[in-house]
Amino acid sequence: MPTTTGMKGDGYYAAHSKEQRAAMAPFLPWLEEAVSHLPLSSDRQKALGLLDIGSSEGGNAIYAMNRLINRLRSVSDLPIQVFFSDLPTNDFNHLFANLFPGGSAALPGAGIFPCAIGGTAFGRLVPSRSLHIATTFNTIGFLEEKPIAGLPHYIGSSKANIDVIS
Repeated sequence: MPTTTGMKGDGYYAAHSKEQRAAMAPFLPWLEEAVSHLPLSSDRQKALGLLDIGSSEGGNAIYAMNRLINRLRSVSDLPIQVFFSDLPTNDFNHLFANLFPGGSAALPGAGIFPCAIGGTAFGRLVPSRSLHIATTFNTIGFLEEKPIAGLPHYIGSSKANIDVIS
């Protein structure tokens, strides 16, 4: 697999990601609705886990995680671990700055624990059984091949070809 260097840093992605935010908007209500159907068992669980794959500098990922956290709080008061992942070459300084703008938490509320993970989506990012929801809004376009599961109206690139799955 070729080496990927990641996004241009120094705030570039945050300044040029309006289209990515618009692309994820139709899916957030589906995820919020799915939260109410999660099998949560507070007697056996110590925390809930959220993971965003391909978080870049965090602007869009933090927005999405805030929406999911708000919905999770309507069904559980367990602590929430929020994992933001991207390639090790990502500008994590901007991610951390976006998680704590002006010294305040961008993911407000008690029991919210954000962290960042440098790694690839092609390997394990978190321990088994630690996640309840994983998101990847625009990273999926960088897969090496078409997903096995049919994704209606999916358009993405794989190995420099454009694939349309209808």
